[in-house]
Amino acid sequence: MSAIDVVLKRIYAVLNADSTLLNLVEGIYSKVPEATKFPYIEIGESNEAHWNTFSKKGKEITISLHIYDSDAQDGSRWGYKRVLEIVDRIETLLDYVTFTVTGYTTTYIRCETTNTITGPDGKLRHGIMRFEWKGLTS
Repeated sequence: MSAIDVVLKRIYAVLNADSTLLNLVEGIYSKVPEATKFPYIEIGESNEAHWNTFSKKGKEITISLHIYDSDAQDGSRWGYKRVLEIVDRIETLLDYVTFTVTGYTTTYIRCETTNTITGPDGKLRHGIMRFEWKGLTS
């Protein structure tokens, strides 16, 4: 099994097990179903690179998490408030925490960057978090 696969599964498990986060979002997806209500999290793009030492093989994984929200249909405007609340909770759960991944000794997981952008319609709010995970084979 690839390192990306086990790291993605572990990230999903950590996020999906947190009741505080689940109260902030409608769902956490790797493929977002049509007509999903806002806000939600999409586990997005990933990249895997070798991170070997002289005595062990290792992997470095970069994973993007996307947080989507939209202004309410009733005309109230949230701006980035809910996106940033979700970002804060995800950071609490994943940034420099003990992170067990099958087959690897985790060196660390950390949030590299967080960006926010507004969609072309002016209503969509999009938060993008990029996490880096490094581990050596057990």
